[in-house]
Amino acid sequence: MSAVNRHSGGGEAEKEQSAAEAAESMWVPESLRVPSPDEIVGQAFPHRDPLVITGITVICQDCGAREDWLILLSQRVVHVRCRCGHEWREPELTPAWFEETKRGPAVEYHSSAESVVQSLGFDGTFKGIYL
Repeated sequence: MSAVNRHSGGGEAEKEQSAAEAAESMWVPESLRVPSPDEIVGQAFPHRDPLVITGITVICQDCGAREDWLILLSQRVVHVRCRCGHEWREPELTPAWFEETKRGPAVEYHSSAESVVQSLGFDGTFKGIYL
């Protein structure tokens, strides 16, 4: 059942004030706010297992790692990043593959790609350490 609010009397000033109060009461703290789709510049998820593309196991060209990757999607392009910080565009991986593989919705939002990489430990800090 829906209710209908019938406002009797009052002028435009009261309506504007009540609209402003309603907007203020709906304010969500920045730490709890989920960005709108047009604010999201990319997505990422850790891929702990070896990554096999077209039957070939991916190996980092810089450090020789064979597992524990960060998979990034930005502007419909998929990138792979190693713990050592080496990153490359992977043309064989598509946005559809990314969506199928990421295992669920995003749970963290970051203001920049750098903050994502750092918070997930793919900025080179944990080079050679596999979790």
